[in-house]
Amino acid sequence: AAALSVMRYEHLVSRALAGPDVLGQLCVAVATVGATRTDTLDLLAAHLHDGTRSAEPPGYPGDVTIVAASPTEALAVACLPAHHPNTSPGDAPSTLRAYLLTVARGLEDNVTDISYRVSDVTQRPATDCGELDSWAAEWEQQAADWVAGGEIWATVARTVTTAELCDPPPPNGPHECPRNWS
Repeated sequence: AAALSVMRYEHLVSRALAGPDVLGQLCVAVATVGATRTDTLDLLAAHLHDGTRSAEPPGYPGDVTIVAASPTEALAVACLPAHHPNTSPGDAPSTLRAYLLTVARGLEDNVTDISYRVSDVTQRPATDCGELDSWAAEWEQQAADWVAGGEIWATVARTVTTAELCDPPPPNGPHECPRNWS
């Protein structure tokens, strides 16, 4: 679920940047919490105000590594290749991202809804996605530091690919295929 939440977040933001509208803002608001919600909505508001659009079509990372999990959060990393609309501008063709996901409950309606929402995103430019393993190792160390500080975290170190979610979907897992997102 955490990997799917990262893929969904990137797709929603990139889709909103490609065609800024109020519905896109609402979708991003639902997928995020805290500072990430504020920062992303400010970015989208600027795009709406200026009438600017991303030239790239919406996208999402093809695989996401869940680094660690706690009772209320998950930590994941992914690489956005050069053609992804949410990559950092500049000389580096790819962007490495780390996502802190928070368990959110009952945000939409009266039915109890438990899902992950992106609460923080940290990024670094990269020459290519081959740097993802070292990026993941840095975040594993961060999780170890949180444990040393008394927080409850467990290392997961599990990569989830789009193919795993779609070809065929896992029997007990989320029944959603990112390839079907439009």
